[in-house]
Amino acid sequence: MYGAFMAGLKAGYAFNTFPSMGGFFIPPSLFILKPLISNFYDNPIMVQFIHRGLAWSLLLIVILFHRISRKKYKLTLYQTIGIHMLRISTLIQFVLGILTLIHVVPFSLALLHQIGGVLMLSSAVYTVYIFQSN
Repeated sequence: MYGAFMAGLKAGYAFNTFPSMGGFFIPPSLFILKPLISNFYDNPIMVQFIHRGLAWSLLLIVILFHRISRKKYKLTLYQTIGIHMLRISTLIQFVLGILTLIHVVPFSLALLHQIGGVLMLSSAVYTVYIFQSN
């Protein structure tokens, strides 16, 4: 959803630095709109901040899931493939997002980032399916 907000608001143009946002890790203009709730869907700076936070969180969760499941369970071949697909697609998506941002949203990278989102979601659905069926 926040990817759609990013595209619709052209929020990728707000800050083109990484990992900071214009020198700030928490930019001062997150809550500039009234009513306050509208900042979460109508403020390009807040939308980019949340999108970045979700990206970092997903990357960390996927890496932890991979490590914990490898150590705790005897995984089948298909579970191992699913976890690797999820981890690789998440990492690629993360890197594509950074590259899209720092190169000021060129169409080719933005399109690859959109496609990467579909691949990452597909990998996640496959991984959930394969873990539930075994």
